Amino acid sequence: MTRLGIVTGLLSEAAIIRGYGSAKHELPLLATAAGHDAHHVTRAAQGLIEQGANALVSFGLAGGLAPEARAGNLVIAGRVCDGEGNIIEGDLAWASRAQATFARQFAAPVRNIVMASGNKPVASVVEKARLYGASAAYAVDMESLPVAQVAAEKNLPFIAVRAIVDDASSHLLPAALHAQNGDGSINYGRLFRCLAESPWDIFSLISLGLKGAKASATLRAAVGASGGRFFF
Repeated sequence: MTRLGIVTGLLSEAAIIRGYGSAKHELPLLATAAGHDAHHVTRAAQGLIEQGANALVSFGLAGGLAPEARAGNLVIAGRVCDGEGNIIEGDLAWASRAQATFARQFAAPVRNIVMASGNKPVASVVEKARLYGASAAYAVDMESLPVAQVAAEKNLPFIAVRAIVDDASSHLLPAALHAQNGDGSINYGRLFRCLAESPWDIFSLISLGLKGAKASATLRAAVGASGGRFFF
């Protein structure tokens, strides 16, 4: 029996999986909030395998790199590239099956993509354009690369299931980058200090929050539409 190990970087992302699993007790899902640190993500993926997972999914939010990427777009990746152009290949048949099945159920486009992944946020429009030019990756996150590496080392199936929050024309503000704890929860002290220094950033943060809500709704729909198994 296939048991998916699902790695997230935010507590809110893990809650989507756990919430569905608690409502649908027949689903043998595993989830962990790993934070953004590559070592923690690697250890989380390894820990899921030790608990019995025999296929891995990187699940959660992502930033858009391609000009056509929009907030709320669902993206499926069977390939992950690092910042040096190296590509780790996951289960391409699984990725294609998931993309095709989701595409029949979602009104917005569902992309089967190459995902860029690194160990630091890609925040500025210039950085996003540079990474897109170097990799042609549609989106970027900070968790998929270490999860894909663990899956490759153990010869396990892997895909990434992500939803776009910020598009390629959006600049992530310091308040958005620095106001998170390692597990993805909000550090309100740091948030208020950032806003005290740049109070007008509140409007951009509100916009980002609305985009995040849209992306999270997409992820919940994806979990529900696939029975939490992403068509493996």
